[in-house]
Amino acid sequence: MSKILLLGASGYLGGAFKAALALRNLQALTPSRAEMNYCNFEVLRQYIREQGGIDFLINAAGFTGKPNVEQCEIMRAETLQGNLLLPQMLSHLATVEDFRWLQISTGCIYNGDN
Repeated sequence: MSKILLLGASGYLGGAFKAALALRNLQALTPSRAEMNYCNFEVLRQYIREQGGIDFLINAAGFTGKPNVEQCEIMRAETLQGNLLLPQMLSHLATVEDFRWLQISTGCIYNGDN
């Protein structure tokens, strides 16, 4: 069975991926940001090695402006770290640790109610 690492599992998109994986009887490792600094290359690399490696990583983590997207303009460093530098770091880590990965993100989310 494939070892899947899902970053951002507590968010909207990450939660949807977690549910979709569960429907297919696939389990994913889902460490929270409180447990691990996703943006630290060595911390994430060590976590992956402690798991005996992974086969696939889904990155649904990123900086989302709260209470709204305008917060991204105010918190530019956090926005760049979570939405630009993290995916670049994951690309490098995937090469070093030999796994495939998927970057998932969106600018806006609409639930279709209105």
